Amino acid sequence: MPIEDLNNASNRKAKWGLVRRMLLFVCVLGWTVTFSACGYRLSSSVPLDLPGKITTLYIEEVENPSTEPWLESRLISEVRDEFSRRGRVSWVGRGQAQGLMHLIITRYRDYAKVESAAEETLKSELALSLEGRILSAKDRKVLWISSPVHVRESFTGTRQKRRAQRRIVQDAADALANQLSADF
Repeated sequence: MPIEDLNNASNRKAKWGLVRRMLLFVCVLGWTVTFSACGYRLSSSVPLDLPGKITTLYIEEVENPSTEPWLESRLISEVRDEFSRRGRVSWVGRGQAQGLMHLIITRYRDYAKVESAAEETLKSELALSLEGRILSAKDRKVLWISSPVHVRESFTGTRQKRRAQRRIVQDAADALANQLSADF
């Protein structure tokens, strides 16, 4: 192959690479403008819009029919963290609260998702379902009932199981908070 043909081939390759980079830049720019123009925001940055103009909450009850003792404390912690991160809520004692939150775990399941021919677990999955309620502290009138929240997390091995347990409860708290966000 003559040297001129090699130069032309490498020039074409360089030009095509430049065109691909420019096309990618235009696509990313268009995507960014599109989503910023329609008000799209990450859910974890959307402030809460609590019912009845309440600003102080107390988690009064957690129903945990599972046999997982860690689940209740982790759920309380994650819900408090997620709601606090989004602002407009303060966590106070029962006597100072305007709203009383109830968290109802309706299902927690840890099961083998994929097994080998020798019945060894290759992949497992956690599933968590819950609902939330906010009652008026004054008269115990129901101010808000969430839609059911269902989250799943797959994992392999014991180390990943702990991470999956953390993640599933974080995702559930985030999904619950999304239902109290003005933009959702």
